[in-house]
Amino acid sequence: MKTVRRILDRLRSRRGESMVEILVSTVVFLMLFGTLGGAVLFAGHAQQKAQQIRADAARLQREVRAAAASDDGSAVTAGFYAVPTLDSANTSGREVFRVELQPQTKTAGGTRFALFGPGGGDG
Repeated sequence: MKTVRRILDRLRSRRGESMVEILVSTVVFLMLFGTLGGAVLFAGHAQQKAQQIRADAARLQREVRAAAASDDGSAVTAGFYAVPTLDSANTSGREVFRVELQPQTKTAGGTRFALFGPGGGDG
């Protein structure tokens, strides 16, 4: 009789986790799993977007290089650089050097690009 009683006592004194503890740990696990899944999904979308941007940039670059340059008839423009003073004020047009440029345009992908090449001056 003592053996049966001992077996029954062992069966009644279950020392495992309660149902509440199992449910709480399951909820915490599912929240972590959902967060991880969202992060992986976001990274996948970001990678696809970056690949698409690189492909579009490469296509636009090929189109710009393949397009013929057209002279828009503009005169040679000049950009000059003046020497600033210590307080960043301009020294009344004291020119350091001048760069003459001949503007041209290329159209690629429906967008007009301005190109600047060497001008006809003594640069």
